[in-house]
Amino acid sequence: MAKVPDAFLKPVDIIGWGMSVPKSVRDNKYFLPFTPYKTVAEVFRRCGVRERRVLGSEEWTADLATEAAERALDKAGISAQRVDHIICANTLPDDLAYPISSIVQKNLGAKQAAVMDVRAACTGVIKALVVATCLIDSGSYSNILVIGAETPSRLYEEAPRVAMLFGDGAGGVMLTRSERRKPWVFKMGDDGNLWDMMRRPFSGDQTVVFQGPRIFKEAVETMVRTTSEVMEKARVSLKDIKLFVPHQANSRIIKSVAQRLNLTDKLGRLKRRVFMNIEKYGNTSTASIPIALTEAADAAGLTLTTNPPGPILETNEYVHTTSEGAYLHVSAPEGTVFAALVPFHREVWIAADGSGRLIQTGGEPVFLTEQDRAIWETAGRPAIATSD
Repeated sequence: MAKVPDAFLKPVDIIGWGMSVPKSVRDNKYFLPFTPYKTVAEVFRRCGVRERRVLGSEEWTADLATEAAERALDKAGISAQRVDHIICANTLPDDLAYPISSIVQKNLGAKQAAVMDVRAACTGVIKALVVATCLIDSGSYSNILVIGAETPSRLYEEAPRVAMLFGDGAGGVMLTRSERRKPWVFKMGDDGNLWDMMRRPFSGDQTVVFQGPRIFKEAVETMVRTTSEVMEKARVSLKDIKLFVPHQANSRIIKSVAQRLNLTDKLGRLKRRVFMNIEKYGNTSTASIPIALTEAADAAGLTLTTNPPGPILETNEYVHTTSEGAYLHVSAPEGTVFAALVPFHREVWIAADGSGRLIQTGGEPVFLTEQDRAIWETAGRPAIATSD
């Protein structure tokens, strides 16, 4: 793994993460009458979802976003008064004229924080991260909360056969200015020709359009292709990745991507390093990335005082026009790498710690800088664990 070019180094760290899902659970039995299937088992085999969380009648998207933000702040050890910007990605806001980020600001008591909402469905949270890292790099801001919050259950009555794939939830990460500059590489693009694969107009005919077979094909092909691009941009390979976390869109998409990336065993089962939680939550759209990141980090027992498992690649895909990818490093001893990837939009975000931590596992370690190597040497050249 080669050194990332200095031009991509930014003084930005991710130091906290958190998630929130509603208490109410809706299983496949509720949706069975709206499908061509005869049993709930058939529904599960088709999409990989057993249940999804649903917002209550007295709850709001902003409530989930606020709770996820509070948990990210708690993990980071930063008070709400120190947050100077809040960016929230969402598709179905509580109010078209009032951003969710503004409501979160009020709920947290972060009066000094600027606010902004981003709307790009599943890819929104990475777009928010692109904006956040640039704002911190500019020197204008030091502590930025990035949140993804979605409540697609609002479409359950309108299009239940499509809505059964989705669930409500929110996740967030805390970004802060770092003393060291770390690699953050972006590659952005779009394919407007795919705009009609999934849509729901605000006016006129508001029928939900969802071209399942076309979405499946485009998602798999683009996710595999963009994975290679992300790895090339980050100068790593899948052998360097300890945990692969796909966007939880559909279990068949995840398995197809994993198979083409050689992340399945001889029997076609996912390897241990492929993370999947869609069974519990369904597709939470733009909340999928931070929810998956939070669960992966918490499952590994990752804190700022414990050892992480090693590099993690996270992929994400959006059903029509936009996509993003990311390879990132979370601030923690020994340095854990998280990454996110979304096809169609072909947007890439890369980040790595670079604070004297090992980046590669197995064989001779590769460091971002000679200073990192010197720190490793001073520590007594600790061994690097390997795993599947």
